[in-house]
Amino acid sequence: MRTVRDIMRKPRGSLFVTHSLADAAEQIGPDGGGVVVLNLCGRPVGVITDALLQHWRAAYPENWRKKRCACALPDSPGVIPGETLLEDIQMSTFEIHHALLVSDEADIIGWVSAAALTQQRQQFAA
Repeated sequence: MRTVRDIMRKPRGSLFVTHSLADAAEQIGPDGGGVVVLNLCGRPVGVITDALLQHWRAAYPENWRKKRCACALPDSPGVIPGETLLEDIQMSTFEIHHALLVSDEADIIGWVSAAALTQQRQQFAA
């Protein structure tokens, strides 16, 4: 059976909540992806994706580059175990609005976009 690990993406790197969205955009690069954001203690608290950066560019065209990564993250980070079965996600009813970090026990090993999880649900429903 397929798991979240099968559809996750590897982060392009990591940066702290105090870094700017411009710093995140530089790490992500022109071909997209995501970077893990760490709090000041070094714990992962979210992921900045290319899609999230596009949202901030559109919402704040004049000054998105100066915004801190902390302001772009949801209030509570979503973390999902890498061994979670996709079937379990497909049948779940919780709403997914942002990328989730993927864990392997205590370590963050990647991330999965809300769009990828939504696509899994749509395939299951079809």
